[in-house]
Amino acid sequence: MTKARLSSYSYYVTEKIDINKLNANNYIGVDNLLQNKNGIKISEYLPEEGTAIRFKKGDILLGNIRPYLKKIWLATFDGGCSPDVLCIRCKNFKDSKFIFSVLSDDNFFEYVMKGSKGTKMPRGDKNHIMNYSFIDIEGKDEIGNFIYQINEKILINNKINDNLHQFLMQIYIQKIECFNGIKPTIFDENLKRKIPNGWKAIKINQLASIYSGYPFDSSNYDQGGSYKLITIKNVQDSGIDLNSCDKIGNLPLDLPEYCKLSPGNILLSLTGNVGRVALMFTENCLLNQRVAIIHPKNIEISPYLYCLFKSERIRIKMERIAGGTSQKNLSPIDTENIYIPYNESLILEFSKELYPLFNKIINCLEENRRLIAMRNDLLPLLINGQVTID
Repeated sequence: MTKARLSSYSYYVTEKIDINKLNANNYIGVDNLLQNKNGIKISEYLPEEGTAIRFKKGDILLGNIRPYLKKIWLATFDGGCSPDVLCIRCKNFKDSKFIFSVLSDDNFFEYVMKGSKGTKMPRGDKNHIMNYSFIDIEGKDEIGNFIYQINEKILINNKINDNLHQFLMQIYIQKIECFNGIKPTIFDENLKRKIPNGWKAIKINQLASIYSGYPFDSSNYDQGGSYKLITIKNVQDSGIDLNSCDKIGNLPLDLPEYCKLSPGNILLSLTGNVGRVALMFTENCLLNQRVAIIHPKNIEISPYLYCLFKSERIRIKMERIAGGTSQKNLSPIDTENIYIPYNESLILEFSKELYPLFNKIINCLEENRRLIAMRNDLLPLLINGQVTID
């Protein structure tokens, strides 16, 4: 088998496009390229003037700041990207999916990091990247299409979950935050004044307990272990990231039962950017310290509790009560003592109605975990010719 360099198949695009011809839907900056090969999100920032690199459908966009974040996307539309995003175009369009597969391999990102410059904010070296070599294998189209279809399914599941989250929160705001359309005569965020009939002010601790995780000893970490530790870095607004988990092989004898996580558990960040909320979706994960589990006293209201803690109102309250100066710390006890408006029948009705959607989110997350594992396991074998697609 012969080897080829990336430069023999592709080149960097340098063509420019005016910023005023772009919008949030077709401008790609480093921030809206998602980590770990998870595609893109709509841009939250658009430069007011200047130019961007013009990309076309089929180009490969590669985040060039902190390459270890593995930000890569095969463009599905035309647009413009920032100078910190490398736009790689194949000389032959039909090779795009295969080259995208080659560059999606973890070995490529490790290679880029070896040639990167800078420490706090490393950048990939463009010449070094173009010298990346790989086996010039037969069956490129089949490999490219196979990996592309897996990625498409992952992105579809992500889109489904985005839509489900939006729907859940819309219904929550309408039924719970707006008191099911009943406007209170006077209302403030501390619930010290009048709220509609049928509602009352209660503390969160009447509905759920909030438990902090276990202080695992790093000397016991074992990257060959079967248990993943969910730490503060793994709980993000976008969900739980399992790509950078520490592991252990044996459970501590005094490990609380609630630290053995299950699908459907609601997790809450307690340090730094406090108040991040995410759903657990798989087995064999353990709760580390500075991450908490929101443990409902009635499992049937899990969808309500998830939406409650995802709401902007509660997030702001948690940020306000968090202590610390250089780094915020959220107390589980203080969080349990937050007052919320409560209508038992309405909250039970809300949760019962939306439980199937809540479970659908969890199922999509778990399916993506399996797809990502399959893709990452098969990809190096496919592009090295160790396995073939029949």
